[in-house]
Amino acid sequence: MRAGRRRLRGRRRAKKGQRRGGTLQESYGTIREHAAVYRVPAGLLFGLPIAALLAQSYLPLWIPPLHWLNLPLVAIVWISLTWRNPVSSMLWGTAIGLTQDSLAHMPLGINGISGTLTGYIAASLGGRVDAEHPWIRFLLLWSLYWLNLLVWFSIEKYLMEAAVAWPGWNWMFASLVNAGLGVVIFAVCDRFRTLR
Repeated sequence: MRAGRRRLRGRRRAKKGQRRGGTLQESYGTIREHAAVYRVPAGLLFGLPIAALLAQSYLPLWIPPLHWLNLPLVAIVWISLTWRNPVSSMLWGTAIGLTQDSLAHMPLGINGISGTLTGYIAASLGGRVDAEHPWIRFLLLWSLYWLNLLVWFSIEKYLMEAAVAWPGWNWMFASLVNAGLGVVIFAVCDRFRTLR
């Protein structure tokens, strides 16, 4: 008797699902279909990285503790999460990273490599997670800051054979500040984007 009722309930639920649009996948689509892709005004697309690069280069000259900020990384992540296109994001990350290297008088390629990885990872994850939520953005920025630091440390120590030590707890504070500031910058920049 119970088995018969369960089958009947199952049939009723299946009919409801068919009336609403078929299977669960047809009703809700895939995650990738619902990930919004945005159009960014050209002024913001070029202005945000330029402003981030200039602030990264000149703000620490007047306020030395601001050398902990990595504003170009925030620009790369915002562009990548907005576009959700890994190839374009990699190219933007490379261009911004190489420009950051040349302005900081660092060996060319350190920030270029980390910018490329950052752009690819942020764009790939942007379509798979709810990248509009502030806490997700905070965690993503925090983890990508540490990835950036790991790439920098690995290249300096193992490829260039420089005597560098792994950064201490100061960098933990810096990653939290960067992630918090990035969420605020994202909220401001999101006002200018439009759906494609």
